[in-house]
Amino acid sequence: MEADLPDVVATKLTLLDDVRRQHGIPPSPRHVVTVADALDLEQVRAAAATGGLDHGLPLMVLCEGLIGYLTREETERLASNVRALLGAFGGGWWICPDFQFRTEVGSLPPERVRLREAITGVTQRQLDASAFEDDGDLTAFLGRVGFDVRVRSQIDETPALSSISALGLSPTWAERMRPLSAGRCNRAPARDRRGYTRFRRPCVSGPTHNLALIGSP
Repeated sequence: MEADLPDVVATKLTLLDDVRRQHGIPPSPRHVVTVADALDLEQVRAAAATGGLDHGLPLMVLCEGLIGYLTREETERLASNVRALLGAFGGGWWICPDFQFRTEVGSLPPERVRLREAITGVTQRQLDASAFEDDGDLTAFLGRVGFDVRVRSQIDETPALSSISALGLSPTWAERMRPLSAGRCNRAPARDRRGYTRFRRPCVSGPTHNLALIGSP
């Protein structure tokens, strides 16, 4: 199930209809596209109800391309809404690659700066308004909202995120990539009552976003 603002949903539904018609793909009851403002908890709950999701099972919430447009206050409201939604299910995870650190924003190459300025001109949104000082600042923020966080290097978690064999890669691939992760931070795991939650920083050089898998206790 996916949710977005009304204009985006209308466009997406039109595109989906075109693709299905061109390729003879029937609609699936397992793919629901509905309207919801992620900053409005009641709309988020209504969207979950529209999808017919089983509240007895864990829930996975994925946000991408969203937090960069939010202020810190809006980011906190989003995080609180996601936490409340997970609490209405059997726990779960929040996957979000949009968290940024100010040090990364400050070292963007010129072409990325120009792109961000163009986006700001169109959206009237400052793209680094929700950026965090460092991983400690982000971890503390998520803790205040009610999440537990475990910081890990992404290179160590790659096999859990994808099938190395399905991608046709050797099991030694992750080890060959490990030098690229040099200098990235790691923390000892902190387990919660359901197991553990994870915050992963991408292990590539240059300014990047951050990927967070966050579970509710």
